[in-house]
Amino acid sequence: MPITEPHDNYQEQPAMSSPTQRSLQYCRKNGWTAGVVEKWNQWAKIRQDLFGCIDMIVIDDLEQGPLAVQATSGSGHAARRKKSIAEPRLKLWLESPARFEIWSWSQRGPKGKRKLWTLRREPIILAQLEDLQRLPDQSSETEQGV
Repeated sequence: MPITEPHDNYQEQPAMSSPTQRSLQYCRKNGWTAGVVEKWNQWAKIRQDLFGCIDMIVIDDLEQGPLAVQATSGSGHAARRKKSIAEPRLKLWLESPARFEIWSWSQRGPKGKRKLWTLRREPIILAQLEDLQRLPDQSSETEQGV
């Protein structure tokens, strides 16, 4: 189940910061150690995630192994979830004593009030990947509205 929590960084952060930068700030605020593991490929002119789906590694206070994070905007959450679940190396990561979450950032708040950056955290566990592998592909039925 996704976890959503407000994160007021109105004065702490420039308006045009990336989801990864917001995530690093969130980790620092909680006293966690975090590092970015995606890299810029200058020849292909693209950012490449570690193992195809990991932007950063976090050592938090839960003592349950390292936490891999895919950071994205609120509108990109579903696409990043789909991309991550399709990545075969994620299964290897989750089989080790490690965790994986998708963190998406969006501005939310009551109508007419100042919007705050809000973090949505969705853990992905090994059982979810195994369940998806056992299901038949139903994408053609969904696209036709059946």
